[in-house]
This record gives sequence, C-alpha cells and structure tokens, in this order.
Amino acid sequence: MRHTLPNATGPYHVGCTDIVTKYGEDRCLFRWYYPTEDKPSHATSPLWLGDNRYAQGFTDFLKIPRLSWLFKWTFSKALIPVVWNGKFHLPDEKRKLPVIIFSHGLGGNRLAYSGICLDLASQGALVASIEHADQSACTTFYYVKDDSEEKNLQKWIDFRHVASGSADEQSIRNEQVHHRADECVKLLDHIEEINSGTFHCISSGIDMSTFRDHVDLERCAIMGHSFGGATTITAISKDKRFKVGVGLDTWMFPLNNEIYKNVNAVPFLFINTEKFQWEANVAGMRKLDKDTFGVDVERRMLTLLGTVHSSQCDFALLVDNPLLSKIFQLKGAADAFHTNAVNNKLAFGFIGTHLGEDFGPSVDDVIKAHEDFVLVGSTIALDEERVVKSKEKLRSGEN
Repeated sequence: MRHTLPNATGPYHVGCTDIVTKYGEDRCLFRWYYPTEDKPSHATSPLWLGDNRYAQGFTDFLKIPRLSWLFKWTFSKALIPVVWNGKFHLPDEKRKLPVIIFSHGLGGNRLAYSGICLDLASQGALVASIEHADQSACTTFYYVKDDSEEKNLQKWIDFRHVASGSADEQSIRNEQVHHRADECVKLLDHIEEINSGTFHCISSGIDMSTFRDHVDLERCAIMGHSFGGATTITAISKDKRFKVGVGLDTWMFPLNNEIYKNVNAVPFLFINTEKFQWEANVAGMRKLDKDTFGVDVERRMLTLLGTVHSSQCDFALLVDNPLLSKIFQLKGAADAFHTNAVNNKLAFGFIGTHLGEDFGPSVDDVIKAHEDFVLVGSTIALDEERVVKSKEKLRSGEN
C-alpha cells in the first residue's frame, strides 16, 4: 500500500483543518485547505482515514460490510501531505485568495478527494471540502453537547441506500441534490463570515480570524465528483456568487428541467471518465451547451481515456495492490498518477482562466500535451436530432 498521497504541485505548502460550525444535524462540516509556510512532514501530516467509522461507512456503502477490516487495513496508515492545523500564510504577492468549494460523490466524504483539494490550495486558493449531511455521505457526524460531562458527543448519520430503478429513486435523489446544494450555499455564507471576521464555530484547529479580509468573494468556484457534480450544477442554479463550475464524472440523474432552466450563465467544464458514461447521462450534460439558452460563456466536455469512475478519487492513488484494486474497482487501464496529474491540470487550468489566476497551463495546452489521453467531447455517440429536440423542449418549458 502507498502510505501517502502525491505531494502538491503548486508553489505553496498546504495546511488544513476540520471545521464544525454548530451543534445539531444542520451543522456545516468541512475541511479547509490553505497556503502555509511550513513544509509538510511525516510528523505534521494527518491520517487520510482519520476515524475508523469511515472504513465501516465505505464498506457499508459498497454493501460489503464484512470487509471493513480490509478497508481499515488498506488505508489506516495513509497520510495526507499537508500541515495539520498549520498557520495560515498569505503569499507575499497576494492580497486576497479565491475560494473553491468541493462536493463529494455518493458514498464519499470530505476525505476522499484530499489529493485534488490540497493541490488546488497549493496553487494559491482557499479550498473547502464539504461533508454532506443528507445521508449521501458514506457516513458523517454532528455534535451534541453533553453538559453533564462538559464535552461534545459525536452522533453519526448513516448512508441511505436507495434501490436503483425504484419508483421514488429520482425524487429522493432530486431532494438530496437540493439539500446538498443548499449546504454549499450555506458554506459560502460561512466563508463570507470568515472574511468579515464574524465567523463562529464549535470546532476548529486554528484561529479562523487570520483569514479576515483575505478571501476574494468575487472569485468563487465550485466543483464536485459524480453526485457532487450534480450538486455543483444545482448550486450554480441557486446562487450567482459561484463564478465557475467543474463537474468530475457528473451523475446527471438527480437533476430535473427546473434545475437546468435556472443554471446561471457561468463557465462550466465536464471532465468525464471513459467507463462511467452512458447515453442518457451525456445527453443530460448537453443540456448545458452554450446554445441551449444562448449563453456567452465557455461550456466544455472532455473525457479521460482508459479511466473508471474512481480514477478521480484518492483511492486509485493509495492502492497499489492489483487484487484490491479489482475488488474495489478502483482503477482503469490508464496509470493512476498520470490520470490524477492530467485531471488536476485540466480543472486548475479552467478555474484559473475564469478566475483570473495562474493555476498552471490552460485547458487547451493540457489537451495538446496529452492528446492521446484527453478526448474532446465524449466516447458516447448521441443522436444530434434528439439532442436538439431535448433543448427545444427545455426552452419551451416542457417536462
């Protein structure tokens, strides 16, 4: 097993902490990444798994609960190459930093995308990886106050299984995607409080007042994987403060036409894996084409060849055992580290371009450098007449 995620590629070292805003299920729980002066070391890097309850949560989600011991053994020593609770350091040439919210996929959590989040922060951004409380996380928690013992008690929220193809599946997932998007909007409200110096929370490892006046709220991006991609689209339909979006292998099923019609005119990039996509899903993405509502913004779709749905998560980077990779379906034919590097460069290039930041090469430059790996568009062939008709129906208000 690998014992650490890849180091950050940007010019800055990265610190991070976990934050819980309040008591109760309606809390906001997120991991906060930011530039720091100190270089990460074995002594300062936190464990990737953290709490063993997440091992049980992941295997419960996968419906293999008896293998929680194997999951725990596989990931128990893995480290995240950041400085845990490190001191925030504003780069000398910066006055304010852009902010990026990351939404996890179905059965994920705030930990499962640590690699891309820390890499984003190393470019000079503040990154908030949210852990959703709608029962779509593998498991998550909130605090209740025990006055008798003067301490906080954790209460856990289990993952909710919904039968695929059931009559109420779409309505349940649609309700969840709205809940998740509302949490992202609430998180952005809290980030505004962090910037204004009025933020209060019940759990944080650092002094959050050090970020006061250093958050550029005019440059805010949101991105997510799978269900998190759908959450990203929904959040953009709810709040104009989000200026750019990136969906990693977005699962479009939870969305309906009401969401599509309200998506704000901001740039959006889909980065898909080859093996996850199917016709209806890609057709849903095409509803966000520029010409659907005549928006003058960049909308793009790319596909990473030889990849699977988990290729954009940390799992593929931490497991080097072929048998375990097969059991957990973690890797495709493409090299996991090459996939991670290119995937991140595409996301960073797109976000940087539209937020006015130098986060590395542009999307076009990355595509040109990896033209045998990055496909413009999709491997799924669609009937273009049907695509045009679906856009017409959307514009006319038909369901």
